[in-house]
Amino acid sequence: MHKLLKLVILVLAVTPCQSITDRACGTDVTRMWLDIVFVVDNSKNMNLYGVYNTISNLFSSFTQIGTGYSDPRSTRVGFITYNYNATDVADLYKLQSYSDLYNQIQLLSTTPLSRDSHSYIDQGLGAAIRMVNATGGLRDNYKKVVVIFTSQYDYYYSYPEDQAKYLKSTGVTIMTVNTGGDDNTAENLRDKIASTGMAFAMTDGNTTAELQRALLASWFLL
Repeated sequence: MHKLLKLVILVLAVTPCQSITDRACGTDVTRMWLDIVFVVDNSKNMNLYGVYNTISNLFSSFTQIGTGYSDPRSTRVGFITYNYNATDVADLYKLQSYSDLYNQIQLLSTTPLSRDSHSYIDQGLGAAIRMVNATGGLRDNYKKVVVIFTSQYDYYYSYPEDQAKYLKSTGVTIMTVNTGGDDNTAENLRDKIASTGMAFAMTDGNTTAELQRALLASWFLL
């Protein structure tokens, strides 16, 4: 009897996570179960260097993007850009394959920055709130993540920290990536916007790996 019990425990320990209820699977980006909204500052003075390459490298060509797969584990991806206002580039329903995602990233990477120098992060956060809320009732068991890329911290209409608190109160994880070198921006993103331990910087040199680990672990966060 004891030998049989040990055998069962061993099998459970080495069996790959294949149940549809297993939302994280080590470091395997093909098994992410998330809804991710990327919010990218595209104002005139934004440092975009490496941003879209970083986003592209977060995913594998085998990552299930969109919905409708026989294995329901999949990741939906949305994109928002902002300067003095925000633009929904792709909502969480638009991209339905890795090819769709790759093409959208390539298009964004070749789109010139706005001619406007204003960068209102509250506009980007407001758009993220609306995009996440628009999916209410659908995939409620999927973790929602908002990832913000900016090199500036400014606002006009609303207090960004209040918007961030609202998102986090609904279970959304917020990650920030400072693409510039301003210390005040880094401090504000870390202390006012990002979920605990989820503030990153492009100057770290390993942002893709950091974000991948954070995304794969984010479903544990409340």
